[in-house]
Formats: sequence, C-alpha cells, structure tokens
Amino acid sequence: MGHVLAEEIATYERLKPRLLETDREKFALIKGGDLIGTFLSFEDAYAVGLRRFWPEPFLVRQVLEHEPVASFPALSTWVSGAGIHS
Repeated sequence: MGHVLAEEIATYERLKPRLLETDREKFALIKGGDLIGTFLSFEDAYAVGLRRFWPEPFLVRQVLEHEPVASFPALSTWVSGAGIHS
C-alpha cells in the first residue's frame, strides 16, 4: 500500500517549478491531481481544505525551493540510550 497522499505529493512535485515562479513561500492546497489554490498562511489553506474535503486527506505544503529537514535530537538520544540501533 502506498502513501495516503502519494497522488498529492506527485502533483506538488510536478507543479513545483511553476509554483516557485508564481507563488514562492505561499502554501499550496492540493487534492488528488489538482492544485486547489495558494494561500498566504498555512492556517488559511488548511481551513479551506477542511471545509472542502473533510474527512478525506489533502495536502498543504509551503512552496519552497528546498524542503526543510526535521531533526528530533531528543528522540535520537532516547533511542541510542535505550540501546536501540537502526
């Protein structure tokens, strides 16, 4: 079974070059293969997504050239301290 948002993620990646030109740093709302719109804040995009698509999944992603990398040092410390190795 694939990722629940696989189609939305693929749509974002396909549209990303154009979005970087026209809507950089805005928040894209994507459902299936469609760009629903771009918004100035995550909250606005998320609110529209909830009103239109709840309870189905949808994607809100900020239009950035490079995706930020998440780091969870507390989890890493706990995992290594617990003797769990990947």
